Amino acid sequence: MKNVHKLKSKVDSLSNRAVEKTSDLVAEGTEKAERLYGKAQKSLNKAEKNIKRYSHKVSKNIQKNPASIVLAVIGIACLIGSIWKRK
Repeated sequence: MKNVHKLKSKVDSLSNRAVEKTSDLVAEGTEKAERLYGKAQKSLNKAEKNIKRYSHKVSKNIQKNPASIVLAVIGIACLIGSIWKRK
């Protein structure tokens, strides 16, 4: 009977340690995920600001000089067409 009680005590102890370690790992994982999420959110905010800024600049340039934009689009289309022909 003593052996059974000792064994039960050891199993309980191991079980408690396993729960503690698992909780620690979950906490670490959660913390890391939150940190990475914050970094990703900052990067997305920067990208959004840059896109807005550049789209505004492009819009202004198109309004100022529409002919150059048309020529640039034609040039790009010709370049893509010549690349496509080669394939």
